[in-house]
Amino acid sequence: MLRNRYYILNYIFIVCVFTLLVNDHYLKFMHTSWLTGKLSDVAGIIILPLILVYIFPKFGKSAVALSAVLFLFWKSEFSQGIIDFYNQYSFIGTSRIIDYSDFLVFVFLPIPYYIIKHINELNAIKIRQINPLAVLIPSFAVLIATSPPASFYYNRSNADLTCYNCTISINYSQDEILKKLKEQNIIFDSIKPLEKSHLVKSQEVNFYKLNRLIIKKDTLRGLEFTMRTFKNGNTKIYFRGMHIAQDLSNDKLEKTLRKYYKKLVFNEIKSRIKNTTN
Repeated sequence: MLRNRYYILNYIFIVCVFTLLVNDHYLKFMHTSWLTGKLSDVAGIIILPLILVYIFPKFGKSAVALSAVLFLFWKSEFSQGIIDFYNQYSFIGTSRIIDYSDFLVFVFLPIPYYIIKHINELNAIKIRQINPLAVLIPSFAVLIATSPPASFYYNRSNADLTCYNCTISINYSQDEILKKLKEQNIIFDSIKPLEKSHLVKSQEVNFYKLNRLIIKKDTLRGLEFTMRTFKNGNTKIYFRGMHIAQDLSNDKLEKTLRKYYKKLVFNEIKSRIKNTTN
């Protein structure tokens, strides 16, 4: 059976690949929301059947059903072993978060089904005079590399005022830091480990939330942190964000407040740790 290049050389396919790339590597961590969380799955469930039917023409419309099965497997706990094995040897990392609401994207499967069934009639969406490999190879890379940069996982926050890559390094382990802060009456209200599939080898990564922190005359609320301890025992603390009452619609004001609170919080943490007994 002849391979039909227009399964991947069409505007719908290209737009979905571009959407997947931009969403996974920019929108997800700059504009975290339910929409950006699902957008990649929508693009992926449209792309995958078209890639399969292009590579394996005999699949025909059954490529859509096969894609649904593969998506179900990918989003289940059974795929974790394959993901871990792949990430050990590949320079393009991948990961996924198990969320069964992602299966809602199956409502978009009629789109690739329609394209596969009617590709010969859809002249308006065809892209001509391009080598299919120029599209296929980058599409594979984008489809596999669904993980944002590691920094996304350390910095993601739903706080009013977010602080991206706001970090300090402390020459203590997380346990030592927690102990020292506890001596200074700073006790975190919640601690949550980073999902195992995102962990870098030989590192311990945990999310922390502090409901209230009083610094002189300021009462800060809803502070979010990430602590990342390396093999040598040192820890990098990420200040991810906090609740704030001010209107942040003014970009200049938001930038000023971010700079102010970043300095205030980190100076307080370093001061409290320094003032503890050894």
